[in-house]
Amino acid sequence: MPGLSSGDGASPTKKSSGVRSSTPVPNFGSVPLVEVDLPFKQDSSEFEPHRTHQCFMSLNRLVLVINASYEPINICSARRALTLVFKGAAVVEEVSAHIARTAKISIPIPSVVRLQKYRRVPRQNRGVSRRGVLLRDGNTCQYCRFKFSAQNLTLDHVVPRSRGGDSTWENLVACCFGCNNRKGNRTPAEAAMPLTKQPRQISIHAKHRLLVGDEKSWERYLFC
Repeated sequence: MPGLSSGDGASPTKKSSGVRSSTPVPNFGSVPLVEVDLPFKQDSSEFEPHRTHQCFMSLNRLVLVINASYEPINICSARRALTLVFKGAAVVEEVSAHIARTAKISIPIPSVVRLQKYRRVPRQNRGVSRRGVLLRDGNTCQYCRFKFSAQNLTLDHVVPRSRGGDSTWENLVACCFGCNNRKGNRTPAEAAMPLTKQPRQISIHAKHRLLVGDEKSWERYLFC
């Protein structure tokens, strides 16, 4: 028959490969993607909203992003981290105890991902802020060493502003109202009120440590 390349009368078929060669294989290290028997549910009455809620909560978890040199450079959501992994831009170094379930597989939620290629990150000079100082000092008065709520703390200039003290990381500490009034317009040495620790600028490692919460898997990547 005209138009047919073969003589058996069969219409030409298109050969298709199951997997594209250009698609990167997601790297979860030694953690496998576990297949589960969860078929698609056609009946809306069988829909389980709590599972969807748990999945969204897992995908919003914080993930530490480290450079190819193992230096922490950012914090992102688990959704973004999984995107980097499936694109082949990152590999999973640590996984959390949480799992995102799909119809066919269970995807472990990463806790730490490492970029495949080294990325140059410019040094960032973080501006001083009340929230940053309170986080750095752990909501603890740096004079009496008692912990307070944020509402019951103020910022104290170690060297008073009236005597040339600047509003910098190295000259601001968390202080309760009682100690602030007692110190007045004096230095800690003059008021016989030694600081708990010497204040310093918050580093990227310290910032990540403040946000880590209970993620013990971050500890080995943070140095101060």
